[in-house]
Amino acid sequence: MKILLEDDNEILGNGYGNPIYHQYLPTQRYVEILNKYNIKSTFYIDIAHYIFLKKYKEYKDYNFQANTIEQTIKFLVTNKMDVQLHLHPQWVNAKIINNEIYVTDKWNIGQLKAKEQIDLFNEAHAILSNLLDKLGGNSLISFKAGSWGIQPFEILYNI
Repeated sequence: MKILLEDDNEILGNGYGNPIYHQYLPTQRYVEILNKYNIKSTFYIDIAHYIFLKKYKEYKDYNFQANTIEQTIKFLVTNKMDVQLHLHPQWVNAKIINNEIYVTDKWNIGQLKAKEQIDLFNEAHAILSNLLDKLGGNSLISFKAGSWGIQPFEILYNI
């Protein structure tokens, strides 16, 4: 019997949380346990959130938070874990109003306009591929839609 272990590496979907506490530190502990038993796992990194942080990198500590996600990826690659693409589309068109993050109500990538789906996927794929290439990591071979929602699938199927 084979068992596939995977982890969605992300903050809370409503925009609350910090990559240090919701990604980096828990990932370090989890990988420590995996390494103890010589087990490998796939980590799906939410790159839509990363794109949001980079877009607003001058705001608060968002550049630091984006760098924390990069450090999480580096840690995973160093520990020979599999890193793959994960997207939560509610980050597309998310805004900061009165010091609060407001994600959109588009929790299913299929709810985005066709161009938004394609642009998000292509940008996120390029970002994560480039990071993994620089770090000597694995190739991207899978994608996991946030909230398990990808319907309708026709648009992304053809990419």
